Formats: sequence, structure tokens, C-alpha cells
Amino acid sequence: MEILNFQCVFLRQEERDDYRAKLQDARQAIRQQYLEIERQKMEELAAKEAALQAEKDKNTPSSTKTQKGAKEKSPVPKKKK
Repeated sequence: MEILNFQCVFLRQEERDDYRAKLQDARQAIRQQYLEIERQKMEELAAKEAALQAEKDKNTPSSTKTQKGAKEKSPVPKKKK
């Protein structure tokens, strides 16, 4: 009789393990879908930010450019005699 009880418990444990494995697989699939959606959102956001930055750079004149022939001011004033 003890052997039969052990076999029943063992089968129940296998069934529980199988059920846990199925749950884990389902959770993992859902997690992967979520991560994929989040990755796509981040890529879209990065693309929008890059487009906005490119448009901003295109519309804003560069402050580092100097006019032709214009001299840059020296950071240290010259001494007067």
C-alpha cells in the first residue's frame, strides 16, 4: 500500500511541475511581448527626438560661424600705453 501512495504523490508532483512549467512558459511569452512593445516605443521616441533635433539644427543658424573677413575678438584685452 505504501508503494501505491508514493506513486500517487509522485504523479501529483509531476502534474504540478508540468502545470508550473506551463505557467512559466505563458508568463515568459507575455514578458517577451511586453519587452518588444517597450523596445518599439523607445525606438519611436528616439526617432522623433532625432527628427526634432535635426529640424532645430536646420532652422537655427550656427553661432560658431563667423562672417568672412571678420576678426574674432581676443579674450584678453590689450594693454594701453
